[in-house]
Amino acid sequence: MTDPSACAHHFNRFCIQEPPDEVTPLRDGWTEAYAVHTVQPHETLRSIAERFARSGRVPEGFDWRQLALFNLGVNRPAHINWCLCDVFGFDPAVNITEDKRNYVFKGDGSEELWIPLRPGAPGGGVTALAERNTVVVPRPEVGSVAGPSLVTQGIDSVFRVTGYTVPQNRVTQASRDAVRWKIKDVAAGNETDSAETGEEVRLSFTGLGKQYRVYPYLQAKRELVRCEPRVIRVELQHEIKMADVTDGRILPADPLNKIHNPAAIVIGASNATRCARVRLTKIEPNTFHMAPNDDGFKWEVENVAGEAAFRRVGAATRNTGIGCELYGLHPGEVIVKGRCAHAVDPCVQVRMKVVQERSLPFRANFLSRRHWFFWSRGTAATPLKVHDVIAIANVHLWQMGVRLVPDPDATTYKVGSEDIAAMDGRPGFFEVEHVPSEYVENIQDADTEAACRINSRSGVVNFNMVISLDGDTWGLGPCCPHNVHSSSLTGMDETGTNQTSQVFDSPANRTSAEGRAGILLMDPTFREADSDTKIGAVIAHELGHNLAMWHRGVNPQPHDAGDGLPVSNWNLMYAFVNRWDGGVSRQDTQTDIDLVQLAICRGSSLLPGAPGNLVLAPDKNELRGAKNSVQEVKFTARRGATAVPNTRFHVWTYPFNTNIIGIAGGTLPASGISADGKPTFRVRLRGNAGQRAWLIVKAVENDDLVTEVITCVIE
Repeated sequence: MTDPSACAHHFNRFCIQEPPDEVTPLRDGWTEAYAVHTVQPHETLRSIAERFARSGRVPEGFDWRQLALFNLGVNRPAHINWCLCDVFGFDPAVNITEDKRNYVFKGDGSEELWIPLRPGAPGGGVTALAERNTVVVPRPEVGSVAGPSLVTQGIDSVFRVTGYTVPQNRVTQASRDAVRWKIKDVAAGNETDSAETGEEVRLSFTGLGKQYRVYPYLQAKRELVRCEPRVIRVELQHEIKMADVTDGRILPADPLNKIHNPAAIVIGASNATRCARVRLTKIEPNTFHMAPNDDGFKWEVENVAGEAAFRRVGAATRNTGIGCELYGLHPGEVIVKGRCAHAVDPCVQVRMKVVQERSLPFRANFLSRRHWFFWSRGTAATPLKVHDVIAIANVHLWQMGVRLVPDPDATTYKVGSEDIAAMDGRPGFFEVEHVPSEYVENIQDADTEAACRINSRSGVVNFNMVISLDGDTWGLGPCCPHNVHSSSLTGMDETGTNQTSQVFDSPANRTSAEGRAGILLMDPTFREADSDTKIGAVIAHELGHNLAMWHRGVNPQPHDAGDGLPVSNWNLMYAFVNRWDGGVSRQDTQTDIDLVQLAICRGSSLLPGAPGNLVLAPDKNELRGAKNSVQEVKFTARRGATAVPNTRFHVWTYPFNTNIIGIAGGTLPASGISADGKPTFRVRLRGNAGQRAWLIVKAVENDDLVTEVITCVIE
């Protein structure tokens, strides 16, 4: 035997867990028929269960959970991995899947599993004690059941009989309707029969953390035929602390998608290092650890005006357990929902935008000032250090589908008499010498924009490494190109609540008409030990200002109006990105970029290929008419005065599933894409006089997403 705890480090976190209770395989003391199966190479519990289910020798609906419960006494994936290591041993070179989530059999002939057979099953096996020397006519009994392993309070879950101990044609409708359901509170030990009967029932549970067992039966319950739901509570917030997911720090070698729950899903980003990773932010009770391979919790995508899909690894889809992984297919908006398997409704959801990847060229300039006649004093930053911190900044920016890339153009641009030279083998990196001292050391506020523009060019963000600013600042981003969201932006946050953000022209109203952006990075940060994480966050924060984001909050600091939204200490644009609070380094956790900020940044003219200002113009803002009349409204998606062809539209009514109005057709094809960008919608007014409802229309094209609401009134 192998001590499973010694194997745990080979598996992904929480993918192997010791069962909380004493384990007793149900085959111990089994008196019914069974077969002994020698495991073959490459077989899994699932493939073995499916093989016997096809043979007709096991009860209909027999699955891998029953197989595990029969042989190991457990049926949760993490507990199964533990017990398989305990029973059959563990060799890290053989007994684990490539994704480190599940145990794999060796198939060397030493591993045997018992298979419970239905009465009278063909093909031999060990005969049941009751059948020996006796002719038995078996009575129908429930042979298998499907239902949840996790449930949340207040949401019904569906339990369904999937098979009987006799062929289906021998089970009468009266028997099917008579199926009873016994519910056992494991801790208390008491059992009660549900008032619900029949092959399929909806049950709900209370008592956070409680473990139940649910048995369907006709004459008597069978221990093998049961579900084991546990009551949990989960939360899904857009903001997630890094320390809750990983080691709490972003390092240069980390994948782009290290930050979970991003605002954006990038089109085509389907590999492990670029996909969008969504993860539950809280699970209770805190003694329960949900594994990434726990199929008791499932994720789904509602494509609103865009399209996304779950990443696949081999035959496995990454949409179960504590989190999921997605990539984009078409730009627009989606809602990612999580629910306990077999639950009738989701328990959490988050809104996300599907976007194209945008590459933003950068230049890194290392400035030295002229000093007397024979020597110069320059920045302490090094090319290697800057390379690493930009890699960290890219992890932050990937939440918006944005990535900094070196400027391939080596052309230099002098502002005065400075000497500029491109660094060999480092595209986008330049040495700048003999810079006027006012642009390198103790830079005054009035000189910051000029200091940023040294060796800059249009459409490129300039990182200028300098010695110091006149004040306690590590980074400053004063140059901000035009943004299509020039006054305010109303958007829907991740939970579906409308929020309006204020004055989104450039901070300090320093709009760069030439499309140039600049950031000054000061030496004090570069001199600190282990400063990479901090500087990377500072770069992403200051670039947020370049892309027209204000600090998060209302008047977050003196002379700073903020963006007008509720303050969040975990937002990347919180005013104090590099502070320490209570001994905790904030830059390790302050990472969030939300949907409103995403819309602002994606509208910047600084981003190559960024869309212009899409407008959705209806020919009327209100529909009025008598009951049962059909009214018509025409929309035009345009930029400026020009209609935008091939725009994707999505339309629905509010309140949802209302009977007051209904969509009665129009010119939009089933694909949802309007060839001329001018669809017409017909609305039937079904309600009574005085009632009203709303028609909501979204349009998306090239990352631009706009919404219009039409009021419908019955006269």
